[in-house]
Amino acid sequence: MSRTDRSRVGVCADARLLAAYLIPAGQMTKAVWMVVAGWLLTACPVDRHEVGPIVHVQLTDSSLVKDTDTNPTLDLNGRTSYKIDMEVDVTDGTDDNGTMMNTFQSTAMMATATVPGVTIADSAFTPHDILDEIDYNRDAQLVIPASAMGSMLAIHAEAMDSRGLHSNVLDFTVALR
Repeated sequence: MSRTDRSRVGVCADARLLAAYLIPAGQMTKAVWMVVAGWLLTACPVDRHEVGPIVHVQLTDSSLVKDTDTNPTLDLNGRTSYKIDMEVDVTDGTDDNGTMMNTFQSTAMMATATVPGVTIADSAFTPHDILDEIDYNRDAQLVIPASAMGSMLAIHAEAMDSRGLHSNVLDFTVALR
């Protein structure tokens, strides 16, 4: 915190104490109140909170698996391959200055899926704007052969919002059974 910031914090604390002391005593005239209010508004720093977009992933095969699941698994269930739909959900980034909250949509998303020793075909993702998030659906299913059973499917996803703020970096694994 710079010297200027520290002095502003001190000024704000002094003004708040003055207001707290004078208001209950009934000694605050309208003119004094206006001066104190102006002092608070101009001298006090605004608590600004900026957050980038937040990324979550869900995979659907014969069951639904989310990045928030504990020990996520996908079961082969006697099939010849895993055929997995992949969706990346990106909530808007926000900027809250204490008075107003602005949102910023995702403008870019990157996601990969890898299994050791298996080539997974690339595919584009189609975005769908849903309220305060954009859902990116992989155009082609992830197709993983049955021979990968016992391996781990690694998922990586991240995004950026219209301000250029980056999201959380999401990395998680799914056991292929």
